[in-house]
Amino acid sequence: MDREARVTRYREKSKTRKFEKTMRYASRKAYAKTKPRIKGRFAKKSNAELEVEELLLLISGSNKMQSLIIYVMIIFVARWEQKLLKKI
Repeated sequence: MDREARVTRYREKSKTRKFEKTMRYASRKAYAKTKPRIKGRFAKKSNAELEVEELLLLISGSNKMQSLIIYVMIIFVARWEQKLLKKI
């Protein structure tokens, strides 16, 4: 290939470039949305979140109203802990 052909090929390819973000795997995006974040960065699960998961497993068979109240309390504690971690 001579220089002129290479230059024209480069110019043609540069017209079709896309600089916007493209999502390749929907499953990866869904997983990333569920991961906990602190100031936009991924964070490890806190002790409170691990306790939440354990309690949800325990209360899954109990009364719906009781489980809802417990779930709301757990969410409140987890968010409170996250706010404390942001201050540090």
